[in-house]
Amino acid sequence: MGAFIIAGIILVVTLIVSGIGVFGAGMSDSPSASADFMDTIKFVFFGGLSLSILVAASHWLPHIGW
Repeated sequence: MGAFIIAGIILVVTLIVSGIGVFGAGMSDSPSASADFMDTIKFVFFGGLSLSILVAASHWLPHIGW
């Protein structure tokens, strides 16, 4: 159950950071700077989404006894 809570937190933080980034890119005066920043936002969004999926998937993985 804890994996889903952590995955949800990661997803919410990812959506907030990506939303702020999209808003900031939309406020930019320079189209080229806005386009460059959108690449960064895509990386953050898909990276955070992938991380949250991996954390949620760890719920079903066997426990690793370090």
